[in-house]
Amino acid sequence: MSRFLSLALLMSISLCADEITDFISSSENLVDKQEAMSFLRGLQEEAASKTEAANCKKCLSKNVQTDQQTVDETVSIQNLYVFISFSVPVESWKDLSTELESTNGCFVLKGVPENSFQLFSEKVMELRASGIAAPIQINPELFGKYGIEAVPAIVLDGEASYDKVIGNIRLRKALEIFSEKGSNKGKAFTIMKGMKLSQSETAYMGNAP
Repeated sequence: MSRFLSLALLMSISLCADEITDFISSSENLVDKQEAMSFLRGLQEEAASKTEAANCKKCLSKNVQTDQQTVDETVSIQNLYVFISFSVPVESWKDLSTELESTNGCFVLKGVPENSFQLFSEKVMELRASGIAAPIQINPELFGKYGIEAVPAIVLDGEASYDKVIGNIRLRKALEIFSEKGSNKGKAFTIMKGMKLSQSETAYMGNAP
């Protein structure tokens, strides 16, 4: 397993296979190509392993409802994304990460910076070291699907329609907007209701009369 794949798995990163394939095709650096090809093979092996595990889990859980199943189902239907880039200040990453961790949402990056998996890994490791623990994925297709041209941007997809807000805004505030004016009001309200309060919000409520 390549060192990049190991880092990706440790950092809860999901990479779009098409993105890596495009990188391999366009890169003129033999070392980068070899690293990317190794990365892609590792991701394919990991995906195959996860598929096999999921199939096994499905067979074993036909008559048993587990807490983990509930979590997995929540993740699959949430479709809550924060589109972001490494140019966004770390403090904004932190604020959004804290909220994302309690919503089963994830960060979405458009691509690998400077076509370098080494640089990408270093940047994400820096984010993790600063306490940013929410899942991160690279998926340029989602940027196209939701017409994301500026970041940060927050999207809640209800399958039939989606809500989007662009700008440096807290996730809870975005969900409030969606629950009041969006096309997925019920879903936004449910997610918001399940969010944990931030330390500042907890302190404020503790001091309230």
